[in-house]
Amino acid sequence: MRGRVGRIEVLCGCGLLALLALCGRIYALTVVQHEHYRARAEARCRRVKIRPARRGTIEDRRGRPLAVDRPVHHVALDLPSLDPALNFVHPLALCLRRSRLEALALLRRARARARSHREETFDLALLPLADAERAARILRRRRGLWSRIEAGGVVVATRTEVLRARDQTIARLAPIVGLGQEAIATAVEQAVDAIHALPERNERLLRWRKPLRLVEGASADVVLGVRERAFELPGVEVVEEFERLYPRGDLAVHAVGYLGAPTAEEVRRARTRGLLLDGDRAALGLLHRPRARLGDGVRLSSDPYGRIGVERSRDDALRGVPGAEVVLRDVRNRVREVLWEIPPRDGTPARLTIDAEIQAALEAALDRGIVRAGAPDAGGAGVLMDLRSGDLLALASAPRFDPNTLGRDYPRLLRDPRKPLLHRAVQAFPPASTFKILTSFAVCDREQDDSLPPDWSTVCTGRLSRKERRFRCDGVHGETDLAKAICHSCNVFFFRAVDRVGLAPLSDWARRLGLGSPLSLDVQGERGGLVPYPGYKEVRAAEAARTAGRWARRLALALQTPWGAELERTRRRALRAAWWAERTAADRVLWPGNVRNSAIGQGDVLLTPLQVARIAALVATGGRVPRPRLLLDTPPAVEVLDLDPAVLARVREGMVRVVSEGTASRRSIGLRGHDVAGKTGTAERRKGEPYLAWFMGYYPASAPEVAFAVLVDRTRGHGGGVCGPIARELLLAYERSRGRERLR
Repeated sequence: MRGRVGRIEVLCGCGLLALLALCGRIYALTVVQHEHYRARAEARCRRVKIRPARRGTIEDRRGRPLAVDRPVHHVALDLPSLDPALNFVHPLALCLRRSRLEALALLRRARARARSHREETFDLALLPLADAERAARILRRRRGLWSRIEAGGVVVATRTEVLRARDQTIARLAPIVGLGQEAIATAVEQAVDAIHALPERNERLLRWRKPLRLVEGASADVVLGVRERAFELPGVEVVEEFERLYPRGDLAVHAVGYLGAPTAEEVRRARTRGLLLDGDRAALGLLHRPRARLGDGVRLSSDPYGRIGVERSRDDALRGVPGAEVVLRDVRNRVREVLWEIPPRDGTPARLTIDAEIQAALEAALDRGIVRAGAPDAGGAGVLMDLRSGDLLALASAPRFDPNTLGRDYPRLLRDPRKPLLHRAVQAFPPASTFKILTSFAVCDREQDDSLPPDWSTVCTGRLSRKERRFRCDGVHGETDLAKAICHSCNVFFFRAVDRVGLAPLSDWARRLGLGSPLSLDVQGERGGLVPYPGYKEVRAAEAARTAGRWARRLALALQTPWGAELERTRRRALRAAWWAERTAADRVLWPGNVRNSAIGQGDVLLTPLQVARIAALVATGGRVPRPRLLLDTPPAVEVLDLDPAVLARVREGMVRVVSEGTASRRSIGLRGHDVAGKTGTAERRKGEPYLAWFMGYYPASAPEVAFAVLVDRTRGHGGGVCGPIARELLLAYERSRGRERLR
């Protein structure tokens, strides 16, 4: 009897200890570790809602918008919230020992049967009894999915309403958005198939978190209807984004630029640097802890990149920084509470120096001039620069394209022989006789040995000599001094002048003026051009050999891993580089003819229209040359060159006489009798090829305010006749912007 009582006491003591332990564990879970488990539970219900930033506006100098962001609303579907059964694909695949696609097909068949199923639970699969423990372990933490053991095996089951949830939501959504239920269901299934087909797990996770756009650019009625019935539409949300719009179409498109979708490499690079806010589920840690602000480089994986123009050069400042809010959702996926929020920081606006009305007039004049005198594949460019600040009042290229429809038009634009994607205002071309203005200062430079006096003259008989018939003029000019040589564009004068002084003064003056390298700090894509210098052919050949070797190595690598079209492009580039290396290797000697051609802007001399306008500015300002700028917030800069007053006077005289009696004096041009100074140029190509026509100068000639340069590439006409009328319309537009209706 006493032994039985003792055993009872021991059992009671053990039971009491177990009860105390259980109470202690409950106390620890509910009191001591309450905050820890509460945070873990909330973390499962937390969601990061991304808020995109508005990209900065691009405006002209008077505040007229050239590029703006406008808000657009999309009806989007959060696939796991719309269809909770999608969360069963992975555990079902593990239980069944099958692929995700097979498990997905099983769920779709189950959904079809569930439409007529009357029970609250639905059996998805039957497993062997041997898999009971494994199935229980896999499904232990899967809410809404469980297993039970029956006589025939292990049954994996769920609630019938889970399988019906997607179709019920689609049935409510279809009349709101004006789409058929079948169309919505098909779009969802195609998106799900595409995600499951991705090989990388991280890629699949990122795609699951990215909502599927069902209706892009939804109307106000659709947006309102979705928001009013939000509680009845789990997984359906209205996403606000910003769309880039260019209100003036193709106006200044090469200067303003356009946006392009990010490439896979750009996304990978941003993710590696930890700059993608939507690059992981935790949103750079925001899901777990609040932050005051995000870093300046943070972006979204869908944020476009600026591809050309100001959109590219100011991409980081224009883009801004996205924001986010961390919300707590209930079991019905409704927002219960906003835990913390970081507002987006909109991009910084950019104001250009361009005047939209002057720009429009220049572009229209270029288009008319190209149609009037250009070949079928002709193009052109124009520059107008303020001499006081360096502001580029117009920077035009023709033909152009509409950035609003670039995505649709891009294949056609690539095939267009006129090359509308090319920004000719910053591309390098032979400057032809416009370069004679710089040659004039170089050959009369007192600091150089063997320099010529400003009053030096020679007799032009139409060619350099009887032996040198290749080097000729368009006419016989007789006794010719510097002013007359500029007025009538006498080649012989400059041939003989450069024969006496050599190439070094020419390259030295080009270097002083900044030619041979980009001039502006904020004009994206500007080429440096080339002005030959002693030994330049050796440098060119060495650089060509290095380039050919680099492309040969790329081709060898591409042949090991063929990439189709990429392999073909690499092969073409390698062949072209090899051809150029062979050609430059055979041309290493600097012949006298090379120097003569350089003096008249032919041969290997290459300048951009922007650089040609800078030569005009050198004369107009008397040596105080402003650095061109495209953005008003770029500080003005002036470079001072010491000019010989006697040479400067003769150059100015010659440029004024070009309009009054020289190569741009025909009445059809419309400049004779006006206060304009200029210089024409016509660059020759191979025999039978169209010319390249130029006209540059400054206005008014008596008190200069602006410098200009106009180019038409591939024309049968000459500089003054082709480009002079374009320059006249440009200067008229400038006067109208100042409230005057005619040229001075």
